[in-house]
Amino acid sequence: RPISLQRRQDDGDRDYSTEERSREMDILRLFPYWLDTNQWNAILNDVNIPSLFILTGPNGGGKSSMLCSVYTAALLGICGLMVPAASAVISHLNSIMLHMKAYAT
Repeated sequence: RPISLQRRQDDGDRDYSTEERSREMDILRLFPYWLDTNQWNAILNDVNIPSLFILTGPNGGGKSSMLCSVYTAALLGICGLMVPAASAVISHLNSIMLHMKAYAT
């Protein structure tokens, strides 16, 4: 069952079916937890992952930071802890795996 940490205002009266919500990850204004958003110009991202996605972009474009942020949000969310975002809906996940080369971070 997904964890809804805060209802988004722009959702209106949208009714999510159980099947839709069982695989949804919808995060609003996600930020890198390791940056102080008051001190740095951290980019806040809205993330909506219905299932599979492909993340592409130029070198130095923030792909690794985005993946680490999404991974952290998913892990914290399913543990019932605060997510570094304005709001988040994170479905139950059986496992979370992230493999990155050391030089990518």
